[in-house]
Amino acid sequence: MTRATLLITNDKGRVNLLARAERSLPPGEVIVQVKDLVGRRRAFRTTPASPKAELVAQEAPLVLRGGLTSLVSYYRVPANELAASEEHYEDGVLSHTYQVQLRVACRGRSQRVPLPA
Repeated sequence: MTRATLLITNDKGRVNLLARAERSLPPGEVIVQVKDLVGRRRAFRTTPASPKAELVAQEAPLVLRGGLTSLVSYYRVPANELAASEEHYEDGVLSHTYQVQLRVACRGRSQRVPLPA
């Protein structure tokens, strides 16, 4: 299992991560935000499809009403590889899977690589 190199504990940390990434990302790469939800009966997890996806940061887990926990992760991926798999679980058993597009949180200033529509 890959561990994040950075744990974000507040909004300022998130803003700083994205600002630094915007300045330093090489052409053709982006930072994507992945949100997962875990609960007693239901959960979903999103996994980037790209083998080049690299986990760079995670936000501290946030406990929500109803016993749900929100997990937010940030991955560095190629800008043209935004496909992901979203797995849904009910009572700990895989229920169904969707193919989704990842949400771009930031891309480098100097990049001229267009994002897929």
